[in-house]
Amino acid sequence: GKADGDFKGVKQDIPFGLELVGEAADANMLQAQHYLGWCYLEGHCVGQDAAKATLWWQRAAVAEHGPSQWQLYRQFSQGAGLEKEAHKWLERAAKNGVEEAKKRLA
Repeated sequence: GKADGDFKGVKQDIPFGLELVGEAADANMLQAQHYLGWCYLEGHCVGQDAAKATLWWQRAAVAEHGPSQWQLYRQFSQGAGLEKEAHKWLERAAKNGVEEAKKRLA
């Protein structure tokens, strides 16, 4: 059945699904904001745009979403002169339970 992941015959509507995720993100649902960040970073169902990915992760990160804070750390640690900004997000991600961040700070 549908509950166990059998979706044969169900029409996919990616634009509508993306619209719903966007509405959830606009309503400050942190996981939706984080997901949109990934969509933009990878170009999944939207045009690839690292700047938009960073903006969506920042929205979630300032609301203490640990996985988004970790992604900001990863984004900023790749930029010259952004070490202080990267470290800020690394510390916040660790504080919010992201194991990778805790290991990096150990």
